[in-house]
Amino acid sequence: MADRNSTKTVDHFANDMKGNLMILQYIDRALVLWKGQNHVLDKNLGLFRIIDLSSNKIGGEIPREISSLSQINQLNLSNNKLIGAIPEEIGYLKTMEPLDLSHNQLSGRLPASMADLNFLSIMNLSYNNLSGRIPSSPQLQGFNASSFSNNLALCGLPCWMLLFILFSRVLFLVVLVFRICSSLLHKSCKVFGYVS
Repeated sequence: MADRNSTKTVDHFANDMKGNLMILQYIDRALVLWKGQNHVLDKNLGLFRIIDLSSNKIGGEIPREISSLSQINQLNLSNNKLIGAIPEEIGYLKTMEPLDLSHNQLSGRLPASMADLNFLSIMNLSYNNLSGRIPSSPQLQGFNASSFSNNLALCGLPCWMLLFILFSRVLFLVVLVFRICSSLLHKSCKVFGYVS
């Protein structure tokens, strides 16, 4: 049986701005203030359902180990100083409903695994430095543009949506040309007396 006071550390590898490898350690233990009482949680962090660490001046990268929070339903890390990419492992949080990573300094592409977050009802990634194309999924494409705003290098519509828009515009032009041609044909027929 493990010592009740022992903690588990999780190593997280990151690069500093100069390209040096750093090893950061997170302690698998949390001090939670609940109804005026302090509680130390060291075995059940993976069972958290709601995490709101917004507006706490938290810096650094979002740890890849976030995927160990498999039961999480809501995550709010907005208004902090988070940097780096959104980890690919975020796609493992399959029951995520609201996700708010806005007002940070996150950069890079949105992970393709975000297309697997089928339960997302609210998402805010605005005011970061994200780039690339938004992954194709009905869920992600259903969000308002404000969910992605102020990410100057982030591209919206996926290829299938662009093809649909292109097809609808071509169809509009074909219909327009057909109407013009039929109108001209009708007028020509009138001139030559084929139609009264």
